[in-house]
Amino acid sequence: MQNSTTQKVLPSVLIHLKQLGEYIRIARKRRRMTMAEVAERLNLGYQTIVRIENGDPGVSISSYMSTLWLFDLAKQFTQSIHPDQDEVGKSLENSRLPERVGRKRVTGENNDF
Repeated sequence: MQNSTTQKVLPSVLIHLKQLGEYIRIARKRRRMTMAEVAERLNLGYQTIVRIENGDPGVSISSYMSTLWLFDLAKQFTQSIHPDQDEVGKSLENSRLPERVGRKRVTGENNDF
């Protein structure tokens, strides 16, 4: 049975969270750390680490980021979402730029003399 948090999350978001959890699991195993060690070092519960590695959407983003920080991956994560990496956003921004830019016109009201 799905909990209420899972029911409110888009399916594609759930897929990405599951993938993130799997990547975190791989990072932990590569560092030869147990879930209990990770939980202790981050001052989180063991079940929270289990939920993170399962990609649970009910876990706070700070817990996910703390885990990434422990594995020295937080910087990579934040760089991947840097505004310079947002190709769609940059394209939309460029499409809204004016086609022609001219000087501001001075009206007679602005003359002081």
